[in-house]
Amino acid sequence: MENKLEKPEKLENVEKKEMWGDRDSTIDENNGRMSIPAKFRDALDGGFMIARHVEKDVRCLRIYTKSAWKSFFDRLKDVRQAEKSKIMRKIGAEHVELDKQGRFCVPALLREHAFLEGELLIIGMGDTAEVWSKKEYDKSSADDMNEIAEILDKYGI
Repeated sequence: MENKLEKPEKLENVEKKEMWGDRDSTIDENNGRMSIPAKFRDALDGGFMIARHVEKDVRCLRIYTKSAWKSFFDRLKDVRQAEKSKIMRKIGAEHVELDKQGRFCVPALLREHAFLEGELLIIGMGDTAEVWSKKEYDKSSADDMNEIAEILDKYGI
């Protein structure tokens, strides 16, 4: 049987400046500073956007590379201004840059939204990544594998 799911580094047209895989991190609960894993830093060089992830019952943050943010924002061009403003207010996007040690401060409102404290999990998805509290990730992923199997089956993957 043909393997339809190859490792991302073997896929054609994958840019070197992408984030793939799961990485552990922590957040300093006093000042909200977290570290980006070294394997992800090239993709975020020169700054990136961090925002609330918008998905029902999901409490994490999404990191967007510059190109991913531009693509997301460009897709909003046909959205009425009042709706676009509401979207932008709610996702709370912030432009941030890494310091020399690969760290940045997560804004307080975003930390509160995703319950970020202590141990974190960063999940790379190409030109975006999710930032999870390990506790929240464990709670939300308890039954995910069965659902993932059903989704892949539905699409014949």
